[in-house]
Amino acid sequence: MTVGIWVCALAASPAGFEVRQSLDDFRGQHGLCPVRQVESLTRAARAHCDYMLANNAFGHSQDPRHKSFTGRTSGDRARAFGYVGANCEALSWSSLGDADAFAGLIAAPYHRAMFLQPARPDFGAAALDGTVCVKLGGETGDGAVVSPSDGTKAVPALWDGSETPDPLRGANLKGDVGYPVVLALYGKDAKGFRFVSAALTDKKSANVPMVVLHEGNDRHSKGMVVLIARAPLAKGAAYRATVTYKNASGEHTVTSRFETAR
Repeated sequence: MTVGIWVCALAASPAGFEVRQSLDDFRGQHGLCPVRQVESLTRAARAHCDYMLANNAFGHSQDPRHKSFTGRTSGDRARAFGYVGANCEALSWSSLGDADAFAGLIAAPYHRAMFLQPARPDFGAAALDGTVCVKLGGETGDGAVVSPSDGTKAVPALWDGSETPDPLRGANLKGDVGYPVVLALYGKDAKGFRFVSAALTDKKSANVPMVVLHEGNDRHSKGMVVLIARAPLAKGAAYRATVTYKNASGEHTVTSRFETAR
């Protein structure tokens, strides 16, 4: 999975501050606490942005033969800067700049789950020339979080389908689709998880054709259910997403009512 965050030598850069603020705003929309800035993760993120730009390379791996090398893997690089706990990394790039690159991470369903963890994550990020690297560490906590959250307005009507790995690889879909709905389970809530059913309906209660991903049909959806409408959603329209699942504590149904942007 690719995730990113920006870093500067000793403190967060202005671009990095914007990424953190965007992430805190996003988490706040879901009733989640802000992230905790950690210098070691910030420095590791910045170093990886430097490596990618210096070598015209994009990805989570570094080659020790190349300049600006700090560690082969995301974990190696975090440890190189003094962070010893569990951590993950996300990367994104956009020709439209850092803000658009970070928005792409939030839109992509596999990556979005990384930012919805209920506990307060350790955070570090860097954003350089449209390349964004975000690193999160610490415990994920317990909980079930749906995104968009119930009552959210101005949700994007479409998603460009750009993510690695590709969630649409088995659905014969390319290009713009509906903005994904994600249910992510963490900690105790993920134990014994089993998908039961899901629905996405419009304001007339008509079913919206969609792709449904979960552990039973997609190895990248562990602890998740993802709903992706096969075509862009209507602008300025109301939708209702419902997911029913079972876990160690019984059967549960989660509902999100949201409206798309005009």
